[in-house]
Amino acid sequence: MTSIAIEAPGPILYSGRHVDRSEHGAQSALETKVRSVREAVAVVYRIDKGLLGHPTRGSSRVAFARQVAMYLAHVTFGLTLTTVGRAFGRDRTTVAHACALVEDARDNPDFDRTLELLEAIAKHLASVDAMRPDLHAE
Repeated sequence: MTSIAIEAPGPILYSGRHVDRSEHGAQSALETKVRSVREAVAVVYRIDKGLLGHPTRGSSRVAFARQVAMYLAHVTFGLTLTTVGRAFGRDRTTVAHACALVEDARDNPDFDRTLELLEAIAKHLASVDAMRPDLHAE
């Protein structure tokens, strides 16, 4: 069994949207959730996590990994399509399309199991990150 180290990245940028201080707690929780999905998907699909939010489509492998990440952010954490779109630099309709493609692909038992494991990993990473005050310091 191979051990993979997952590092804590910096804050996630949201297409220039200003966040005031009253939203800081909610924004921090949102960043934690999206960060955990990005980390898990990047490791499993063996891509640089920065590519998941890259403004261009990239290779088909990167595009599919991004679709999986957007799907997981929406389904695992119940984030709205608009919120997921902002987190990945995409429109909500793009997120909806990604979710539909990934949901259809779940008919494959191996892929479905991969998604179940990614969801569990993302939830675990988010819970660990939420308990680390050093990640959320202003």
